[in-house]
Amino acid sequence: MVAWGTTENDESLVERFLGVTASFLAWSILYKLQSLTANQPKSPEWRCRVVTFVHGILVVILGTYSQIVEGPHFFSTGPGSVFIIA
Repeated sequence: MVAWGTTENDESLVERFLGVTASFLAWSILYKLQSLTANQPKSPEWRCRVVTFVHGILVVILGTYSQIVEGPHFFSTGPGSVFIIA
């Protein structure tokens, strides 16, 4: 375990801050691009719903990838498995 205030924790906090900032900027840019590229002006609620929809689809894709491709399969019956096939 690493004590608080050491270099590893400081780097981790900086990485988290940069990740959150990059994510915020990416979603904000997507929101703003919709108002600049749309032929017909849409309401702010419509643009917010589109950004939320894209975010939801991205989360489902990344979650599926991390569980099925990268991680252990959730139907595995190895030691410590919660799902048991009788």
